[in-house]
Amino acid sequence: MNYAFSKIWIIVIVVVLIAGGFFAWQYFGAPEKEVSAPGKEVVEDKTANWKTFTNTFTNYQIKYPNNWQAVDKTAKTQPVGYLIELSDPLGKDKNNLRIFSGPTTAGGTECWRRDTEEILQVADIKAVKFLYLPSGDEVVRCDLPETARMIIVDFEKDNVQYSLEFHIFDGNLELVNTILSTFRFIEVDETADWKIYQDEEYGFEMKYPEDFFPTQSLQPKTKVIQCDYANFTNKCPFVLIEGFTGTEESAFRQGFAAKPTPERIIINGVPFCQQENREGAMGTSYITYNYTTAIEKECFVVSFAVGYPNCSNYLPIENQKMQEAYDKCRLDNEVTKPETINKILSTFKFLK
Repeated sequence: MNYAFSKIWIIVIVVVLIAGGFFAWQYFGAPEKEVSAPGKEVVEDKTANWKTFTNTFTNYQIKYPNNWQAVDKTAKTQPVGYLIELSDPLGKDKNNLRIFSGPTTAGGTECWRRDTEEILQVADIKAVKFLYLPSGDEVVRCDLPETARMIIVDFEKDNVQYSLEFHIFDGNLELVNTILSTFRFIEVDETADWKIYQDEEYGFEMKYPEDFFPTQSLQPKTKVIQCDYANFTNKCPFVLIEGFTGTEESAFRQGFAAKPTPERIIINGVPFCQQENREGAMGTSYITYNYTTAIEKECFVVSFAVGYPNCSNYLPIENQKMQEAYDKCRLDNEVTKPETINKILSTFKFLK
């Protein structure tokens, strides 16, 4: 009786061990199967192997097909701005994209007629998308195929206008949406390699690109002036122009001051009054930027001068070389230098 009972227990224990081992293998050792959520479709990234173009002037990135190439055509743009062309290099009637960024948008629509307009988001920014069809105008002979489409997407960020102009010749409008989905703005520290100016007497520092100022040894300048510091938050003081004894209004009327009154701005949390003074020399205008703030019952001024060549010296334009020089002059004066000045100011800070 006891022998039979013992056999039963042995069988039960063996069964339990086998079952436990099986479940342990299922839980710990069996390879996991990847299960998709019901109704969720796995989307293939069509741009995974595409090239990436990065614009370090207006800080954006965009991806484009591997068989395309990027060409910088900035020097030939009118009006001024940054123009990048992404295209299939094999020739005419190949899909392409022209990206323009600057103070105004670019583009010509002589061969096209507008068909539809759509509001959409590009890099989380509201944009307007225009679809154009061939105009069919016999006067303007453009020789566009019936399948050709032009799509222009316009938007603005930080006072810079962006215009993405697609030319699609094979009817593949889905390509436009795919490329647009890759457009994004990036954070780039363009000041990483800049020189550092540090003033221990007044306790501040700022960064600037090498060779930006006309006379490095004299830039920037600092001084303390008498002013109504107690009323600084309500009225910006006028920084006297060297060699000029008139009022700020008369300075503006005579062309010495770029603005009739100083403008209040905030730099890294510190209130400043910005004043621009002008003077000319040998075909170049120099603007002195004065930035004034109140510190310990005194008005502290930091200033620097920037040269702006007279672009009309290249007129009349007689050849392509002069055209490119004229375009570059306007680009530097109207876009590059103002943007650089803003970046210089963004690095200003008082030392603790």
